[in-house]
Amino acid sequence: MSTINTDSGISYGRGFTLIETMIATAIMVPALVSVASIFAYSSRTNLLTEQRTIAALLGASKIEDLRSVTPIRELTPGGGLDAANPTAGFFEYVEITPSGTITTGATAGSSPYLRLWQVSGTDPRLITVAVYAMRSGVTGNRVELFRAATSLTDGF
Repeated sequence: MSTINTDSGISYGRGFTLIETMIATAIMVPALVSVASIFAYSSRTNLLTEQRTIAALLGASKIEDLRSVTPIRELTPGGGLDAANPTAGFFEYVEITPSGTITTGATAGSSPYLRLWQVSGTDPRLITVAVYAMRSGVTGNRVELFRAATSLTDGF
């Protein structure tokens, strides 16, 4: 830092000019906006990832429930995977309590997930399960998060 001597005997330090401050601000503002948008994107992505993980667990749980029916021919064929028009007896609204217990019901209420399944075929039976989020963390609309199919048979 250099000093400037004046006739009055006072030394002034050299500081930032208005132009230097404006240039620094012009560089910093876009950088800070970029960092803020990364945080917002990261939050949305984390929420969607959480919903997809829960949906995969709910779908696998339903497949295991249906797989446990013995003999397999006792599974009633039917159902559908249309979330806008679920087939009676082949869907349930699902919620996970804070303790980790899965609760199901026939009405939406405050349940964040809709689980649908379809059973087709005779031997083997083809089971397809789909899980929808009632409100996506990203779009706020109903969205399919998980779909899986498996075939089951009574024989080996």
